[in-house]
Amino acid sequence: YQDLIDRDTRHSLGEYYTPDWLCETIVGELEFGEDSRVLDPSCGSGSFLRAAIEKFVIEFPRLSAYEIASRVCGLDIHPLSVQISKATVLLTLKDKVAQSPKPVFLGVHLANTLLSPTDSASPGLFGETFNIWIDDTRVGINTRVFDDPQLFEEAVHVAERFADFTKGDDDMSIADFGQALRERAGKPLEEIFANCIHEIYRAFKSAKEAGRNGIWEFIVRNLYKPCFFHRGFDFVVGNPPWFTFSSIDNANYQDLLRDIARNTGTWPAKKANAPHMEIAAIFLAHCTDYFLKDKGTLAFVLPRSFFQADHHDNTRSGAARFVRVKEIWDLEDVSPLFNVPSCVIISERASGSRSTTFPRRGRVGRRFSGRLEGHNANLREVRDRLKSKKVTFHYSKLGAASAFTTQKIGELSQTNHYKELFRQGATLVPRNFYFVEPTQNVEGSFKGRIFTAKTSAAANAQAKDKWRNIIISGRVSGDYLFRTALSQNVLPFTLHEPPLVLLPAVRTDSNRLEMAGSEDILKAGNIETANWFRKVEEEWSKRRTEKNRSTSNTEYLDWRGKLTSQPLNIPHIVIYTASSKDANATVITRDGLDLDFVVESKTYALFTTD
Repeated sequence: YQDLIDRDTRHSLGEYYTPDWLCETIVGELEFGEDSRVLDPSCGSGSFLRAAIEKFVIEFPRLSAYEIASRVCGLDIHPLSVQISKATVLLTLKDKVAQSPKPVFLGVHLANTLLSPTDSASPGLFGETFNIWIDDTRVGINTRVFDDPQLFEEAVHVAERFADFTKGDDDMSIADFGQALRERAGKPLEEIFANCIHEIYRAFKSAKEAGRNGIWEFIVRNLYKPCFFHRGFDFVVGNPPWFTFSSIDNANYQDLLRDIARNTGTWPAKKANAPHMEIAAIFLAHCTDYFLKDKGTLAFVLPRSFFQADHHDNTRSGAARFVRVKEIWDLEDVSPLFNVPSCVIISERASGSRSTTFPRRGRVGRRFSGRLEGHNANLREVRDRLKSKKVTFHYSKLGAASAFTTQKIGELSQTNHYKELFRQGATLVPRNFYFVEPTQNVEGSFKGRIFTAKTSAAANAQAKDKWRNIIISGRVSGDYLFRTALSQNVLPFTLHEPPLVLLPAVRTDSNRLEMAGSEDILKAGNIETANWFRKVEEEWSKRRTEKNRSTSNTEYLDWRGKLTSQPLNIPHIVIYTASSKDANATVITRDGLDLDFVVESKTYALFTTD
């Protein structure tokens, strides 16, 4: 899976390969019944699907391949992931498939799990109706057409063929269409089903006649797959995407996710926390609400930030709709596992009078530890190296902050004296524009010197796809050069090799920075540096995201004044890393540096004279 789907694609989708032993351990804790249905809403390579199928095979050996495949389903947004998952399912069922008297339908579908059109549903006489769009035509689809996913897919394909055959002619009547559809299906069909598919046929035909056919059959068959699964599962398992709200470039998609987060009760109360929110929190609440039956169980692998990050307080406290946390696993002491600390949260869909509030007595949990021989191994291979200890997790509060803790801590109103005095630094991105390395020897101070420089190789290696390999080079003035620190530069009690950044900003008489465009820098007589930042402005204009169309690169650098508000004359800076993975801190004394120091967003800082 990791060889076939490149690292950057997996990163942009927030996908991390879950080792087999963890899938097997999670699925092993779930109490399947013979008729249970299981969904992985972000199935990736199908590891959870494989574990679920093997559990059915072991516990219910009389079930056929057809029966097991109909009980285990997966969704994924990446087409290749879907194909790999289908192959995984087929290989896991291969012995039973060989004995199957009829074709086995593999329930792995290409779809965006979060695009379940719940908001467009409206009640009617014969059940709920979903509004779907085909080109510019709105089509009302009764939920009963989703009872049989395979029949729906076949019917949509028939509608596409009929639309192609009758293009430019009169529409087939409902009666003729229904009769032809029944003959094609080889069985009786409900009138409401035939009527809905007829509406889809008419929309396909209209799009074809307008020359805008595109891929509407593909869209209808896949985009609305989640509708088939509405409240249809006893268990939802998986490893949802691990990326943050701020990493999404598309403004419309951000708006959509914000609406889902608000509807599910996961949107952070503090606006400042919203950019850091992991989409996994929205996945957890949405999947609980949309896919689970009442009292159904969800088990997700998640970043360990769900234990203490402010933006996940709603999930911890029970404010997320229907999410009733039942059990918590801490995986921090297991290695190798993921690049960031992780955990497992097991919850259920609360119904009736069942409260979602985290109970005062706490919840049962397990703390896993072990040094494994490799990342991917099955449970049998790691059993001797993997240990787990039963613990109780509590929902603890300190002022406005909260966390899952193994010690029961009474709610305290007093917070650390320094908490409100620290501020997050400025977001100096895209780093290819500003993180630089000299390409000539510079003896003595950079100040007042003109020298040649280029984009830092380290910054380019860590850049997102759209900015990678934009290498800017040229002569620049040291008067626009500063030092900063990312997480890797803050070691315990020391600052290690703080990188150089070239910024379109000048120090003012008030010991603050003032942003400057290339023309301002040119007027100051620094033509070499002006050329550098003109290239920056050109690349920024070409590649900036949709939501930043009206934002200049200097405005983005100084978002909410996080750069120009930093005082340059206060002698000491206490900084700590924003990442909890490697929590380090140090004190910087300005006199010990060769250049002015600016605080980057990967650290939080306190400026002090003492």
